[in-house]
Amino acid sequence: MATGRCTSALPDTVDLRLGVSPERLELTSGGVRLSTSGGKFTAHAAILTVSSHVLASGTIDLPVVLDDWRHAASLLPLGNNEKLFLEIVGPSPFLAETHVIGDPSDPETGSYYIMPLGMAVIECFLGGAGARSAASMGPEAAFARAVEQLAALFGTSVRSCLKPLVASNWAGTASIGGGYSHALPGHAAARQGLARSYDDRVFFAGEATHKTDFSTAHGAYVTGLRAAEEVLAALRSA
Repeated sequence: MATGRCTSALPDTVDLRLGVSPERLELTSGGVRLSTSGGKFTAHAAILTVSSHVLASGTIDLPVVLDDWRHAASLLPLGNNEKLFLEIVGPSPFLAETHVIGDPSDPETGSYYIMPLGMAVIECFLGGAGARSAASMGPEAAFARAVEQLAALFGTSVRSCLKPLVASNWAGTASIGGGYSHALPGHAAARQGLARSYDDRVFFAGEATHKTDFSTAHGAYVTGLRAAEEVLAALRSA
């Protein structure tokens, strides 16, 4: 796996490793030991920000004392969501900051955000059945279907100005395993259970741990700040 350093946003003393997968977390007398694809590391504390799917699946070997956290994660599985981006090339009938539904009668339809922030792209959001269908058919077929839906709405001439740009594959990415978390019926409190820290050594963050802003990027960001503040408080009191 690739490793690297970031000197523009972090102090030079921070040892930043990119593209390294966590494999095991052990508790030690003075903190934690992490085994990763890039080697082993020891620290006073660790913040786990992996998805609820990764936590629940056992991808990371965790000590038995964290079984309650693994169980909480299993009650917050990831849904199926994917995105496609189409580039708009040349003149087109599209207007910035507009939104259309491809085919309201089709449960696999895409939801299209046209020219967000004025950019020459169309964001196609696929949820549930649509995301599962896109994953099974592959990106080429998914792009073709998106163009078909847009052509049905705006006319066949738009085919020539739409170019496949990039597609997500969150469900097929082992380090993620899906889209956004959702609480199983009756288990919304699992978010608070997952957000708890263990013995001032293991802390948890990520959108699944936010009580109200789950399933959002800003929710994930806020929980990262919360976990970092908890670590700092724990280290100060040690």
